[in-house]
Amino acid sequence: MSNTVRFLEAIAQDPALAQLSPAEREALMASFGLSDDERAAVRNLDVQGLTKLLGGRDKMAAVQFPGDGDEPQRDDEPQRDDDGPGDEDDEKSISQYSLH
Repeated sequence: MSNTVRFLEAIAQDPALAQLSPAEREALMASFGLSDDERAAVRNLDVQGLTKLLGGRDKMAAVQFPGDGDEPQRDDEPQRDDDGPGDEDDEKSISQYSLH
């Protein structure tokens, strides 16, 4: 795992680190061994720059397929909303977040 990823994980896991002064943040980045380019990207909140520096993907896609026993819905049929108020499936829902 790269030092930059370790640094970002540390910031995400410890709320006190997110509140550091700029000088303290610079010292922390130096202690993790971030390069000048990585430190500039973090300092400027440059997601695309970090993505390139870390060899990440610009774009990602996800595809969903019906589960076993589910019938695919035809385009000419109205969509069904089987979930109603009080359904217990809320605990199993998945949230998606994107930085792009």
